[in-house]
Amino acid sequence: MLVLDTCALIFDALAPERPGARAREAIETRDGLFIADITLWEVAMLAAKNRLRLRVPAAEFLAKALAGRPIKVVAISPAIAEIATTNPGFKDFDPADRLIGATALAGGADLATCDGPLSALPGLSIAW
Repeated sequence: MLVLDTCALIFDALAPERPGARAREAIETRDGLFIADITLWEVAMLAAKNRLRLRVPAAEFLAKALAGRPIKVVAISPAIAEIATTNPGFKDFDPADRLIGATALAGGADLATCDGPLSALPGLSIAW
């Protein structure tokens, strides 16, 4: 099981050469690719603020990115909410990173991320 952070989803769709060899292999070979539901919002927000320049509306980009691979969207659950709010490793993280990291932890999944702080989170296995 592999959870894609927002950067991994974007790079996989727009610049597949950007992730490291380990992340590319994980994305290509894993049974079970997932994103946290907040990743949808984060992509749309980045596009709305022109921090991510897309050639199509954000909703269309997301639909195509999800259709391009068998990626499932994981909704926040009671377990994810608890991990995101009680894990001391998330102390200085923004809410999106908390939920993305907690999604991976709750599912016992690896996380594909280029985010430095998430990469250093104790107990989280990183593929990048």
